[in-house]
Amino acid sequence: MSKKETTIRIEPPGRIHTEGFVSGGHRCRYCGGRGGFPKEGPDGTTEEVCPDCRGTGEVRAVVTVEWKPGAEGGRDGQ
Repeated sequence: MSKKETTIRIEPPGRIHTEGFVSGGHRCRYCGGRGGFPKEGPDGTTEEVCPDCRGTGEVRAVVTVEWKPGAEGGRDGQ
């Protein structure tokens, strides 16, 4: 399976806040991008919706960066 690689440069903004980065269009690995699974039902075969991608066949990564003041009593920012 192919993998997507993205580099994020983290640099403090003018004011501290929370910001995010979204990377979408990744094929769901649980259902293989099908969006669901065949399921035997009383009236024949039905489709069970994938709980991970909720039937879309794709997932997205959401990376959140929360900026906070530096460490108390020091200037190392850790």
